[in-house]
Amino acid sequence: MSVNGTSISAGIPPPGISSNFTNPDSIGYKLLCCNITAIIGTTVFLGLRLYTRLCIVRQPGLDDLFIVLAWLFCLAMGSVSSVEVTHYGLGRHVWDVELALYSPYFLKLDALSSMFYFLSNMFIKCAVIYLFIRLSKAHARYVQWYLCSLMGFSIFYNIYAILRLIFLCKPVAALWDIKLMADATCANRPQIYIIISCVNVATDVLVVLAPLGLFGTMNLPFRQKVAMLGLLMIGGVACIFGIIRMANLFKGLPNGDDTRGLVQIICWSIAEIGFGCICACAACLKPFFLRYSTWLTTTPTHTKCVDTRSRNRKHGQVAAAAASASSPGSYILGSLTTQHREQSLKLRPQDGPNGVNTSAVTSGSARKYQRNKAPNDSSHNGSQGDLVVDPDPRCIMVSNDFEVVEEIADG
Repeated sequence: MSVNGTSISAGIPPPGISSNFTNPDSIGYKLLCCNITAIIGTTVFLGLRLYTRLCIVRQPGLDDLFIVLAWLFCLAMGSVSSVEVTHYGLGRHVWDVELALYSPYFLKLDALSSMFYFLSNMFIKCAVIYLFIRLSKAHARYVQWYLCSLMGFSIFYNIYAILRLIFLCKPVAALWDIKLMADATCANRPQIYIIISCVNVATDVLVVLAPLGLFGTMNLPFRQKVAMLGLLMIGGVACIFGIIRMANLFKGLPNGDDTRGLVQIICWSIAEIGFGCICACAACLKPFFLRYSTWLTTTPTHTKCVDTRSRNRKHGQVAAAAASASSPGSYILGSLTTQHREQSLKLRPQDGPNGVNTSAVTSGSARKYQRNKAPNDSSHNGSQGDLVVDPDPRCIMVSNDFEVVEEIADG
């Protein structure tokens, strides 16, 4: 500490340098720009995700709650760190910060910002892993156990990190009150942060690699698998941000100039959870783009129905039987734009392949006519029984999580 006029600085300046409280050099603007960018980006993608899940798919899930909580804690972290920049010296050299601002205010807000980081990180991982769990329902049980264990471990270590931070010193108030630090017993804070950061990076890598073993057996079109791999690459970018954050922990905290060194660490923390939030939201946006993108809705189908016209009646009967098993209240109204026209369909959510909520409908159903009431343009085989007219052979598959495709039957 040093004295400049009537104010006491939070740190001792290097030889030949005096404390400057009136017009100090600061890099806090970098953190403000990072916060604004992250808040705008995550808010846009979260809004698109919620609109897709609530208004288009109409099937919100637990992962939507997870990602909303992650966004709220990301917003809280950005807000707290911005207040530190504008009011309590974050971005300045520690000798340019008044001691009365540094302790207790800066130290309290710094601890609070770290807690929000851990909470946001935890809920992002929960949202992503929960999506993988739903996609792996049709796979071996060990895959489910692996994903559930990974989620449980992510929750455990983030909660542990928060508790370890709260009880870093004994008494607890010594964490932010320098008057108590001399007689307090405190753990090595930089060392604990580095260990927790290493565990965080390891779990990030495990989360990104988790679905790779599923791709070989998932019944998904090739382009959809490529799209999911693209999302995983975005998740890989978040892992890189976590690694850079960990590297900055080694050089940013031990040098004593924490008000300056923490800026880069917090920037990379914001980038990590911001990209993670965007990646988790982007994984659920395929129905949105399929509804509002002409290119996607008019792209030729990836596969074709195996039913021909002669077999399409059986498919229609199966779909009708499945629909009749539910109450009218279980139907949802969906709108599908095809190459020909826009259709409104009543869809019944079903458990499709790989645990994806899927609805399969046809554009018509088999119609049964009495022999003397058959349409003039209908063909028949000359039998005297009732005439069954096949429906239009178009089969429409609606995947609530990823896509809506129109499939044309052969023949």
